[in-house]
Amino acid sequence: MFREKISQTIFAKFDVIPNLTGGTYSADVSFYSTLAALLYNRLGDDCFQCKNFSDSNSPSDILDWLSLQGHENSLYIINRYDGNEEDFISSFNAGIENNEQWRKLDIVTEFFKSKFNVGCFINPSRKLTVLFVFDLNYKKWHYLQAAIPSYLPWYFKNKDGEGIDLSETEFALLRSLQCENSEDYITCLQVIADKLDIRERYLKTVFKNFETSVIKNEYVRLSDDLRRLQDTLTCRYNDIAVLKRSIRDAEIKMVGYETRAESDISQNLADYFIHNKNLYFMSISGDFLYFAVTVPFAYFDEDILISILRSETSYIYHPDGNDYSGVISNDEIKSFLKAIFIDRSLKLWTCAGYMINAQSNEARGIENTAFNRNNIKDCIPNAHIDHYGCLGDYQATICDCLIRSDFIGAIEQCVASCMSLNFADSTVIRSFMVDLYKSKDTYKCVELPDGSRVTVAEAIKFLNESGENSNAENN
Repeated sequence: MFREKISQTIFAKFDVIPNLTGGTYSADVSFYSTLAALLYNRLGDDCFQCKNFSDSNSPSDILDWLSLQGHENSLYIINRYDGNEEDFISSFNAGIENNEQWRKLDIVTEFFKSKFNVGCFINPSRKLTVLFVFDLNYKKWHYLQAAIPSYLPWYFKNKDGEGIDLSETEFALLRSLQCENSEDYITCLQVIADKLDIRERYLKTVFKNFETSVIKNEYVRLSDDLRRLQDTLTCRYNDIAVLKRSIRDAEIKMVGYETRAESDISQNLADYFIHNKNLYFMSISGDFLYFAVTVPFAYFDEDILISILRSETSYIYHPDGNDYSGVISNDEIKSFLKAIFIDRSLKLWTCAGYMINAQSNEARGIENTAFNRNNIKDCIPNAHIDHYGCLGDYQATICDCLIRSDFIGAIEQCVASCMSLNFADSTVIRSFMVDLYKSKDTYKCVELPDGSRVTVAEAIKFLNESGENSNAENN
């Protein structure tokens, strides 16, 4: 029976049940999330709503309102702030005595009795439930969810064996709502979401919408072009041959886009993101796709680095004019860079954010790590992209892929750009080294030979203990 507000969950974020609405209270989305987790495979084609509101009307007025305006497949949580609680529940119960459609669920009232008073009434023929709660707050809001199977019985397995029974994970979810904190609740929601492949279904949906939007917009633009060409044809008879050729080309393109409307581009994009763990989907806005990449550096010129390391006055050691030997000694940073880029005994993980414009066939890097770092913590930003938004020689190849509608090819080139570090570009390397020095204790961006991830400082300690620093001093 925790009191903290649940403002975001995986079910609320992805909103994968369009026929389930409501379930919020003062920006708390836990009721919607619990209903989504429990009813995902039970709701079917029914449209279910959960509404909560405060009401000071009499029991008879509320009953009249429910009879006239209450929707089927609904849960109404009515908050009362005045009057005697037991008298109100008794009065409402008296009002339904001659109404065969309604009945009171004493088992629900008894369940909550030790914590607070709840009046529960259901109309099975309309799949409609009403909960009367007094002085509603976050703790009560959360605890009410623990009895969902009792007051929405038509969605769960009954005594005749009909319906879907609760799983162990779903039981755990309901029990977690009675705990003093929300940790177990959030964990159970995540377990259920993983079993239901919520992320996979969400990605398939958004990419399908993305494809449909791009094709629709392009189809409209081509239709407009066709109309203008046809108008020009009537005015410029002398250019009729050229204009007919343009019309034919536009019509061929339109047929191509009509064919693409039923293609599997969205499926391929969704599958690519689902199965590629180094990609992080951020958002889609109109024709714009935003995503991030996390990979180890793999493309660099080690010969250039060797020549740079030989100079004791190299900008490697003084990237912005400051002396960083007090942060990491020259011998230690030399040993570290040698282990990463020359011996390749360690791996340095990097990350970058990208934006693809499907309309203009352009792509660019997102500067200043202006992408979500919540899921991308243990990586050092790729300096070329993070500081300058530049994709280098990869830009032309990416644009060529986008012109051919090869989105996966464009994304693969973005991944390749993230894996690259140009030691010949002193401006980029200076920024890279400043980031490296300043974040030596921040990111677990170094992968040791056993696959574990550590910070730069911890990696240097590992090299010291294994004797590789002394080897670097002699080279």
